[in-house]
Amino acid sequence: MYLTVHASVGAALSKIAPDPLWAFIIAAISHFALDAIPHGDEWIKNIKFGKTNLAKTAIISSIDFAIAMSMSVIWIKLTPVPRAAFLFCGISGAVAPDALWGLYEITQSPTLKWYRKFHTFVHKIIIKKQITPLQGFILQFAILAIATLIIAAK
Repeated sequence: MYLTVHASVGAALSKIAPDPLWAFIIAAISHFALDAIPHGDEWIKNIKFGKTNLAKTAIISSIDFAIAMSMSVIWIKLTPVPRAAFLFCGISGAVAPDALWGLYEITQSPTLKWYRKFHTFVHKIIIKKQITPLQGFILQFAILAIATLIIAAK
């Protein structure tokens, strides 16, 4: 699932958190729940630019990260100042699992190998069959829209 979608759900969930630490924890858990849903982004491996799967993922992830940060600015503007720390922690917790996965992909650290296996396992825990990129885009856009409505609600 795209970072933008994870970040939006983390931001939305921060509204129910009793404190920023819980916002981070709840959002991190939500990351794995979302990843368990087939989300149609396997197409990244087939793009024409980038020579390796890691390079292709890095290019798409960089674009996605820029969009997520831009959306975060909008979400922060929609959030009352006293809740901004909650929102920031929710966003951070929601994207942290992919950041950790990326750290493994770059370093191939034996310390993180178990995490890479776990993260990959979660993607196939519910349904092993992927959905089409169009279905994935519609699903992810719907989640992003709903989360943004929740963030904007007073």
